[in-house]
Amino acid sequence: MKEFQLKENFQASLKGIPAIFLNHSKNDRDAPFESLKFYKSAFKTAIVRELAGKEHTFSKGLPQLASDLKYFAG
Repeated sequence: MKEFQLKENFQASLKGIPAIFLNHSKNDRDAPFESLKFYKSAFKTAIVRELAGKEHTFSKGLPQLASDLKYFAG
């Protein structure tokens, strides 16, 4: 799982990204909801959404994310 760990000073490589979205289901069975706390602190400017349910892959879509992306795409 090392390939998924954040590297030291990773924020420097994100300067050109206009927005970061963190969407996490409260009852996700694959990734503990508590991990969102870490990512919220690591990505201080992220738009964070705590979602009801247990989705991990959002296989039925995530309308709010689609709206966010359209907004930032202009």
